[in-house]
Amino acid sequence: MVGSICKLPNELMSLIFDSAHDTAAFELANSGFDEVITRTTARTLICLLSTLLSVNRTWRHLARSLCTIWTVVPIVKELNSPFSLEDFVERSGSRPLTLVACMSKDELRRVFDALDPLMVLSRVHSLSIAILRWDAGYPVFLWTVDRWNFPALKHFALSGIYLYPNLEGAWNWFTGLADQVTSIELGTVYLPHHDGILPIIPTIPCSHLERLTVHYYYEDIAALLSNGVFPKLNVFQLRNVVTDKVPSRPLPALRLLIIEEGYSVCSRLALALIELAPRLDCLVFLAWTGYYHENFLSRFEVGDGHASAGPIHAPSLKRLVLRDGILRKSTLQRVSQRRQALVYPAHEWNIQLENVQLVEDGDETLMMQLAASVSLT
Repeated sequence: MVGSICKLPNELMSLIFDSAHDTAAFELANSGFDEVITRTTARTLICLLSTLLSVNRTWRHLARSLCTIWTVVPIVKELNSPFSLEDFVERSGSRPLTLVACMSKDELRRVFDALDPLMVLSRVHSLSIAILRWDAGYPVFLWTVDRWNFPALKHFALSGIYLYPNLEGAWNWFTGLADQVTSIELGTVYLPHHDGILPIIPTIPCSHLERLTVHYYYEDIAALLSNGVFPKLNVFQLRNVVTDKVPSRPLPALRLLIIEEGYSVCSRLALALIELAPRLDCLVFLAWTGYYHENFLSRFEVGDGHASAGPIHAPSLKRLVLRDGILRKSTLQRVSQRRQALVYPAHEWNIQLENVQLVEDGDETLMMQLAASVSLT
């Protein structure tokens, strides 16, 4: 089999190498700040590169010369990679780089100190930093801001990091990046309190931001977003929602809103965000239990998400996607029949179910879930 593959022309082999690399690199870049998954996917990528270099001389020459498969650099604790940072820098040519880092703050600092003289940071277009749990919260920005600059950065993901509002330099770094990037992903990010009072947060102009993902939407992050300006935000995804606080400014470009259940406040948050986004055409509401779908549709039906109950201001809404969980048929039918009257200006829009189990009223499975969730309301 290997002999047959080796007879393929280099152009076709390059496509195969690129495809295999893209799959492994995508899994690594989307490992979700999970240390185990990140380490596993990083090893998969390293194993792939090692294999491409070891089959025979033709594969080795092609793999070394193919810049695209060296553009994603895993910087992961205990990876034991046979490749050095210099290998990735040299073999990627002048291509934009993606750095995925998961380690302690001291180890990460040494890595960036090593990268800086290589004149490679100006090529980084995607940066993912996750500080290990036992080291989480250390003010990683305190040394980052003084040392390194990422002029080409378009996407950054952060987790396990404190943002210190009383340090002007750190905020200048964060604000500068927020103004240039098109995508931000926030895992566990902390804003320290002083005597129980949330610190004053500067206005952050995210003038080019098109996509924002928040893995844990709680009061501190809500406060951070309240001081943000998002004129081009197109996709907004919120997971593990524990507060219904919303940004203080409209979201004029938002087209897709994705909310995953956290607590019952996720229903109120969804309705409030709908009214901040006049161009919203799709809302995806993900629930692992039937309770959250029931709660959301009930609030949607009575307009319980703003000052005066009534139709929701959703002039561009075309689709409401309910994903996973359980839902009563009667609730779905009631809301579906009144769809046009539930929004203003009144217009047609659809409710789409994805992997949702429909049950009859009185079904014991759903009733047990509803009863168990009373304490969450």
